[in-house]
Amino acid sequence: MARTFPEIRRGTREYREVVRILGPETIFVEDESVRQISRRWLKGTTFVKDENGRHLVVGDELVRKRRRIRIPRDSFLAKGA
Repeated sequence: MARTFPEIRRGTREYREVVRILGPETIFVEDESVRQISRRWLKGTTFVKDENGRHLVVGDELVRKRRRIRIPRDSFLAKGA
């Protein structure tokens, strides 16, 4: 049976842990779009960076993509606590 993980919402300890994991890259992740898919991976919608390291805009839209984010071994998310 597949393991289910708690929903990651603002104000939860899981949300604070994701912000810690991402560090400065947090500004490139769409708010509350991250979910835990295993003990080793998160999946979230990220904003694409341009050549200057800023958010890439095409027309009047921010460019987004889904990507996996590795959970560090020292995180309680990796331990399933």
